[in-house]
Amino acid sequence: MRNHLRAAVIAGMFAGVVVGIIEAASAARATGKLAGPTLWPLWAITVGLYATMGWAAFGVLGLVVSGVRVPLRRTRSASHPASYYIAAAVAVPAALILGRPYDPADVFFTAMRAVAACTISGAVVWLVIRLARGRLVFHPRGAGACTSPARIALFGWPIPFLALVAWLGLGVAFPTAPAGAPNVLLITIDAMRADRLGCCGNRLGLTPNLDRLARDGVVFEKAFASAPWTEVSVGSMFTSLYPSELGLLPRARGEGETHYEGGVFTPQPTLAEVLRGAGYMTAAELANAQIRRDRGFARGFIRFRNADDYYGWRALALPRLGKYETWFVHTSIGARAAARLQREPRYYAAPEVGKQDAERLVRDAEAWLDSRPGAPFFLWLHLMDTHVPYNGREQSAATRAQFPTPPLDATPQFYKDLILKRIGISDAGKRYLEALYNDGARHADRWLGDLFARLHKAGLYDRTLIVVSADHGEEFWDHGGYEHGHSMYDEVLRVPLLIKFPRQQYAGERVRGQVRLLDLLPTVLDVAGLPTPHRVRGQSLVALLREHAMGRDTDQLFAEDTLYGKELKALRTSRFKAIFHPASREMEVYDLRADPGERHDLARDPRVAARLRERLSSLARESERRAAWWTRRGLKAPALDQESIERLRSIGYMTR
Repeated sequence: MRNHLRAAVIAGMFAGVVVGIIEAASAARATGKLAGPTLWPLWAITVGLYATMGWAAFGVLGLVVSGVRVPLRRTRSASHPASYYIAAAVAVPAALILGRPYDPADVFFTAMRAVAACTISGAVVWLVIRLARGRLVFHPRGAGACTSPARIALFGWPIPFLALVAWLGLGVAFPTAPAGAPNVLLITIDAMRADRLGCCGNRLGLTPNLDRLARDGVVFEKAFASAPWTEVSVGSMFTSLYPSELGLLPRARGEGETHYEGGVFTPQPTLAEVLRGAGYMTAAELANAQIRRDRGFARGFIRFRNADDYYGWRALALPRLGKYETWFVHTSIGARAAARLQREPRYYAAPEVGKQDAERLVRDAEAWLDSRPGAPFFLWLHLMDTHVPYNGREQSAATRAQFPTPPLDATPQFYKDLILKRIGISDAGKRYLEALYNDGARHADRWLGDLFARLHKAGLYDRTLIVVSADHGEEFWDHGGYEHGHSMYDEVLRVPLLIKFPRQQYAGERVRGQVRLLDLLPTVLDVAGLPTPHRVRGQSLVALLREHAMGRDTDQLFAEDTLYGKELKALRTSRFKAIFHPASREMEVYDLRADPGERHDLARDPRVAARLRERLSSLARESERRAAWWTRRGLKAPALDQESIERLRSIGYMTR
């Protein structure tokens, strides 16, 4: 047993040291800002941690194997503790390949790659042992027959070295972002209508900073979401899948109740997971109670801050390691630990600033950027300044002058009743709500301008891909309704989309063709030089710019899943819009060229409606089959606590 343990722990320490060196090298490349004297303790801690883990794991293995071999010692069978070196060589690539994030759709190929790496490493070490058999193999007879630990260490040095060479030769070391990889900043403004931006035709001067960003980038004039409410639209955008592919969970319907429990329950990797797997530092600053950790939106984020997400606030968090936390999460064990914790590792605790949403989120984001090491980052901000309730926002002088006495009291119950058409509203009340909405757009733009200025000052602006969009639009009685989530008209599906490319590439371009939020994931990964996951529905928008096809539509838009009201599906082509009512099997059809406001229904015109009905009916049947598959799985979304329910009600969502 002593011989087994001695060989096992030495082999385990060798394996742990090799893994620790590779992991520390990966972390060192990602934390270029750390001072030189600081690196040596981190190297020592990392290598020592993995060496200790290897020592403990192989020690247990030695105990188990020696215990199993005890009955055999009466025979002439020779025990071969040198086989632990083969096990160590196999363990190194296995630990590193399987320890890194990978696409669930590629699990088979990941396993095959691990098997190939382990086989090569094990075969190389076996060959070395065969060549040095007389010095490295324990002999069965005689108390002094075993080789001393010193001789094992002396002649065993090629084993971890060759394993390391085999590992690096296969190119499967823990990932760091590609050289020259751009930073990525994604900004989504909840319920922001495209027609509120000056670069999209608005003349009120609400968004001067976003208009300035548009001059440095590309304006997509016709961008559309896949759903008219937050959870499924954001989930669709982050996975490039249709809403019915995310794993929506139907719930009992009733007046004032939502249809679904939303979230990202599909195994398809999210944009954050792909970028995190490529070595990006990922962070999210959010202000919407729907975008919750327990609904899958934190997947891939090292830092996930949502003041309105009450789920898991009593769970453990990573230590407050500040800039050293980046080192920790660039090791396999650190990344796995961070992904399984209920709360994010915190770089900064925001002070109370008196204002909400844009100001708080931008200040938090700027503090994180200041403490961030040199690795490329993916930062997502989701602002709520144009979402009900508007009365919490900063009112402009123009609004105060126009409405010195507010014509209504906008309580959460008022918004709920107004959305469900239980109460009426005067024309003055409508103008007042729209004025508050415009003030929200001003407030968001003012603080985004501060963030853009900080990027300029830090020298990050030119190296950052900046995407500004929304999860959906907002209706102000365009078709007799208010807010969003209940219809499929363009005022709730059309969103702004501005993309500022690194080094201002394509600056000043305008794309007139129809594009989709589904296209964002492949676009970002295209710019970052990363492969796109399997089964995505979107396509890179960079192709339109490279081919100078600014007026070409990327693809048809299919939208589905209303939050409340009637269930609806929609199909939008470059010319026509069709809205399908599954309950009644009826359809609305609009000619968008002649009738961009969607006022004149052409569903009774067989020349226009027949083909659209066939295409949309086919898409609706596929959607219903996907929804039925998720329903059969019997999944249930995590229950909401009372604080979350009240917060959702306060922003107009109808929940039990």
